[in-house]
Amino acid sequence: MSTLEKVKELLYVGVFVKRSVSIESDSTLDGDLLLDSLDKVELVMVLEEEFDIEIPTEKFADAVVTIGDICELVQAISIK
Repeated sequence: MSTLEKVKELLYVGVFVKRSVSIESDSTLDGDLLLDSLDKVELVMVLEEEFDIEIPTEKFADAVVTIGDICELVQAISIK
């Protein structure tokens, strides 16, 4: 399963997004998926657990706008 597919599934299973909402790599967290700041904090915790990584809060807040950004960040941190 690709990083994108894992992230999409985490968003659906974690009840962040209804399954009726299409999630693509260019979907924005704020505009398309309507995630608020609490949702984003919870998402970071879920991502850290699923991928066994640590995501610095400031890095997520500064660098992540789209689902594609999440995938790139996860992959970059996983390589280290």
